[in-house]
Amino acid sequence: MLQGSHAIAGSDALTIDGRIVHIRPVTEGDAVALTALYGRGSPASLRIRFLVPSPSAIAADRSRVEAGSTSG
Repeated sequence: MLQGSHAIAGSDALTIDGRIVHIRPVTEGDAVALTALYGRGSPASLRIRFLVPSPSAIAADRSRVEAGSTSG
């Protein structure tokens, strides 16, 4: 997948219904959308789906994304 003139790293994956999706690393531009995504989930859903133990972990994720670091 291309953004501007640079290829975005990532992988293609096949969904259960047969569609192909591109999974890519999170970028600085994803911070607001990532926070909104987490905000829509219940605490139990966040734990199960994203392995996020608490709201403070979400804040740390957003801070890391905004700083441009995606490594844990």
